[in-house]
Amino acid sequence: MRVIVLGSAALGGFPQWNCGCPNCRGFREGTLKARKRTQSCIAISPEGERWYLIDASPDLAHQIEVTRELHASRLRESKIHAVLLTHAHPDHVLGLPAIGLGGVVGETRTLIYGTRRTKEYLLSKNTIFAEGIDEDNWVEISLNKKEEILVEGKPSGLVFEAFSVPHRPISVKEEHFKEELEGDTVGYRIEDENGKVLVYVPDIREVTALALRKMDEADVIIFDGTFYRDNELIKLGISSKTSEELGHISIAGPNGSIEMLRDLNVKQKFYTHLNNTNPLIPEDSVERRLLQVEGFHVVSDGDVIDL
Repeated sequence: MRVIVLGSAALGGFPQWNCGCPNCRGFREGTLKARKRTQSCIAISPEGERWYLIDASPDLAHQIEVTRELHASRLRESKIHAVLLTHAHPDHVLGLPAIGLGGVVGETRTLIYGTRRTKEYLLSKNTIFAEGIDEDNWVEISLNKKEEILVEGKPSGLVFEAFSVPHRPISVKEEHFKEELEGDTVGYRIEDENGKVLVYVPDIREVTALALRKMDEADVIIFDGTFYRDNELIKLGISSKTSEELGHISIAGPNGSIEMLRDLNVKQKFYTHLNNTNPLIPEDSVERRLLQVEGFHVVSDGDVIDL
């Protein structure tokens, strides 16, 4: 299985258009050793020909354009056969229009996989998606059930299992979606025909016993690295909310993800979905070095991980 990191930032990317924090300002001024980051999603393939996305970021059109493996080789063609959605927040779904909201391109039918609640929110509460997504191209997924990604009804060689993770409600305005329910946000455990396992969890507020079980003994985990410290935005004067209050476990600290994931039997551990304020963004930061000592790494746009 090959994984291409199409995007590795949280909502807004890095640098963020409306931000003058030390990271964004330093990058623009050329004084910060860092890479530009688009909003998070990944592409996976069992053989390098047919590709499947987890999430569809608002930057997807650009991400496809800079990724040779996803380019059309015929007059009309999509190399993307399916999109698996973790949840319905904008930075994870707004790229769907870039690939025609699913459906047929040339000889390829692109399917959209998501939970019932994700489907309900996107298709009933959002005009763009409700008008554009044909329900025949939507595959409603079940939790904690192994399912094979299908290509034109045929096995793809990849089996996925979606599991619920705590994050935050789908919407703060829509009454029906104000309360966070099981399955509003999911992580994915993907296994190929050789038994190699990838676990992808870009958004999670708390590491639950279920999440630990799904991640243990994976070959690779790519995990929520939004904020390094729980009070990151408070210290910068950007927000009065903690990382946890915004729906993300912090990386550092006594209850942070380093502590929670340290003892997992996992070959490679990566962080993604970095907020623009994160001290892991500078490649020469003390925090980055400390992370590597703990056996964790940070993905960047364009990284390729072979399992």
